[in-house]
Amino acid sequence: MREEAEEALRRASHRHPTLALSVRAAGAGYELVVEDEDFERYRDIVDDIVAGIRPTRFSLQAVERELARLVSQMLASAPVVVTDPANKICSLLEWRIVPELLELGSDGFDARAVRLLDRGVALAGRCWLFAGPGGYMESDFEAELTLGDDGALAGLDLAFGDPKSVGAANPRQPAPEHAERFVAGYRVVTQTDFDRWAFRVTRRASPEI
Repeated sequence: MREEAEEALRRASHRHPTLALSVRAAGAGYELVVEDEDFERYRDIVDDIVAGIRPTRFSLQAVERELARLVSQMLASAPVVVTDPANKICSLLEWRIVPELLELGSDGFDARAVRLLDRGVALAGRCWLFAGPGGYMESDFEAELTLGDDGALAGLDLAFGDPKSVGAANPRQPAPEHAERFVAGYRVVTQTDFDRWAFRVTRRASPEI
């Protein structure tokens, strides 16, 4: 929880360098500490900061529920593959999953192949993203989403980006050959060495993730 609070303070300071004095854990969320006069003077900015430092695990819960709903909708249409839910899944990957977990600027995911699984769906296609100054890239992507017995999202595996392109995107601050971290139940991997994919985001409904 302490690490999450420190990360929340970092995001708050990025939005306004001097307004946030500290962020501390408070129950299921955080308390943002500011001066009384700043709170009155910059109320709108404070509200924006509070919205922006919401714990990642909570902000992603609504996304996961919507992803599960879309996957269920696609499975219910079997054997016909409906593309509208697949397009909405791509939008959630673009606007919520990638920015929250990788802090990359994504310019779109386009599913050009959709396959129904026993308890989920598999998408494949092209994506466009920004990975540093001058680092606009186009690459393939693959995503697999599965549901549990309760209908909730049980697994998500998203892989995209060309390692060589990422390594050359920002020579002044090159990406690590291999970096791995766990965020809000997701395993997030960035690599520029030998793997096919530069970025991989994995969620499994198990204690180790």
